[in-house]
Amino acid sequence: MSFWEHIEELRDRLKVVIFTVLLLFVVFMTLGVGTVTLAGVQIPMLVPAIGTDPASSQVFLALVALLKPSWVQLAAAHPWDGVLVQVETALFLAAAVGSPVIVYEAMAFIGPALRPSEKRLLAKMVAPISALFFSGVLLDLFILLPFTINFLYQAQRGMGITLYILFVGDFISFVLIHVLAFGVAFELPMVMYGLTSVGITRAATWTKHWRIVVAAIWFIAGMITPDPSGVTMILVGLILTGLYLLGVLTSKWAERRRAATRGPESAA
Repeated sequence: MSFWEHIEELRDRLKVVIFTVLLLFVVFMTLGVGTVTLAGVQIPMLVPAIGTDPASSQVFLALVALLKPSWVQLAAAHPWDGVLVQVETALFLAAAVGSPVIVYEAMAFIGPALRPSEKRLLAKMVAPISALFFSGVLLDLFILLPFTINFLYQAQRGMGITLYILFVGDFISFVLIHVLAFGVAFELPMVMYGLTSVGITRAATWTKHWRIVVAAIWFIAGMITPDPSGVTMILVGLILTGLYLLGVLTSKWAERRRAATRGPESAA
């Protein structure tokens, strides 16, 4: 294929991705989780958001119930904040639900440039990548974020403050960025595994420079956890260090598999 044919294919695949995300965005902005009665049984499903909140609002309210301390007041700084929160939440949901299409289109675009072994490697990595990402998101949502937000507000209660306000725009931006960053951070073992599997780096490289990597991990943990007690920094640091050690083990396993695979090929 010529350069312009590649550009044409990229444009077509981007159209599919954009259409998918926009369609899901409209769904989450106009439909909500409701119930439909069939044969006397109430079945939850997406229904038009008439007399009920759209899915974007329902997810936002669920996050508020999960993360906001009871004594903190939720507020809007501007008249348009409520709409922007729904838009931001709906876009995040659309990208998350549409991620299989996004991944498929990306793999289909780069597929012709890959060797058969690299295609098989990518196919094998899809499930672990998804599992690690959602594990990071769930761990952050149900353990780290509730602890962090509650601790930060508790630390202010001894300062004579009587009114605690959490603006909806600040809240949703902080939560979505935090969970996205933590989900991406959980991909560290797969990044290490992938780079070693294709021969870009060796497993020995990860073990040789472990001190530098661990120091960087703890520096990042301190930067992303605004907890003066250091408790959440320790939790995040331990988790990321554990992920790095897991990546070291998987990279060694990948290198052994690569050597075993290349052995028969060389003999042939």
